[in-house]
Amino acid sequence: MPLPHTAISSCSGYIYQGKIAVIHCLKLFEELGEEARTLELEIESLDDFAIVNPDGSYRSMHQVKAKKETRFSSYIEALRTQKRDSALHNDIEVYFHVAKSIVDIPNNFSDTFEPIQFYKYLDNDEQEIDACELDQVDLLNESQAKRTYLSLAQQPYKYNDE
Repeated sequence: MPLPHTAISSCSGYIYQGKIAVIHCLKLFEELGEEARTLELEIESLDDFAIVNPDGSYRSMHQVKAKKETRFSSYIEALRTQKRDSALHNDIEVYFHVAKSIVDIPNNFSDTFEPIQFYKYLDNDEQEIDACELDQVDLLNESQAKRTYLSLAQQPYKYNDE
């Protein structure tokens, strides 16, 4: 007898997506300071999430994939869709987030899928990484929050574990 269908996997995917959106929003505050307050986070509209400028234009669009798969071919349809959708918006930054490092990205990726970029995260040691593992998303969120609070000159109690 087959198991009943549940929404557990899709629910987990949405939670992961939301945590990735938080990492990116915190990064924007780190980079832009108070100016980031003028931006809006849009979820499940143009893409999995998007950042909207004060004038209503899109600043960036983000596709988030929480797959265990590491082969490029597993992502190609989503990349094609994102490329097509991004063509409707001038000067938009386009990011593709993955939970596992993709091992066989073609050498001509940039030319073929421009303007898409694979999102880069900073780990605890401030080293750039190309994937946010499912079991690391909370740690990366905490690290980004700390960097953001430091850059905004917030009180140490906001980012220390003490």
